[in-house]
Amino acid sequence: MSEKNQRLKRFFAEHPNCCFCGGERTATTEDHQPGRIFFRNREWPEGFSFPACFECNQVSRASERILGVLIHGHGADEDRSEYQKNLRSVSREFPDEILQLITSSREKRDILKAKGLPRPYGLSLNDVPIIKMRKEFWEPHFGMLARKLLLAFHYQCFSQPLSRTGGFWYYIHTNVDFAAKEYPADVLEMANRLATPARNKRFLNDQFLIRWNVAEDGPAAVFLAQLQKMLVITGFTTEDTERFADIEGDEPLRPFGPW
Repeated sequence: MSEKNQRLKRFFAEHPNCCFCGGERTATTEDHQPGRIFFRNREWPEGFSFPACFECNQVSRASERILGVLIHGHGADEDRSEYQKNLRSVSREFPDEILQLITSSREKRDILKAKGLPRPYGLSLNDVPIIKMRKEFWEPHFGMLARKLLLAFHYQCFSQPLSRTGGFWYYIHTNVDFAAKEYPADVLEMANRLATPARNKRFLNDQFLIRWNVAEDGPAAVFLAQLQKMLVITGFTTEDTERFADIEGDEPLRPFGPW
């Protein structure tokens, strides 16, 4: 048996059930969350592999490819080959949406003015990382990423999947929102534990940061995850959705499935 097969055997022995569908199905794959596509130079964090059934693993595949274009679209990659390959692939499937990511200098100037923000020092308007997007197209993909991350983080905190009777809420924020101080200050205050992912003893805090905390009286947690300084996802997970009954908005989301 190869070293990889031995490692996978140990992994599934320790994590036998899928953490994305309430543990109802046997885990047959490793799911990296956040996906490898969101990291530069193939430096994805160690310890962020999660047990998944085939269906749960595949359900986010298209969204990750599409959001990979968005996350890396600010031009900071040292090695652009993977980004360009992904961009060409996604552009063939969604040409109109990808073309809309090109925001003119005038539009960027108007956005900064509307948000009351100065132009970042040392950057031309052409290099300011602001893009426009059609909400109806992009929102489901943001939601897919948020769902995967929160279910994975819950499993990481409690060593068991969020059950199908549990639930979660998520919120999406951009780099522009944070610069304009339009973010949930209460979540930042609650999520006061910091995890700094790393690979080969090199911290990846320039690409990925997590803030989190857990409730003392039950399996509930709050999370904040930042990707490439472009996107921030916040959310709550709990086995007792009644404890968050005062949260405004939609009903709690549930794990994936049944398939």
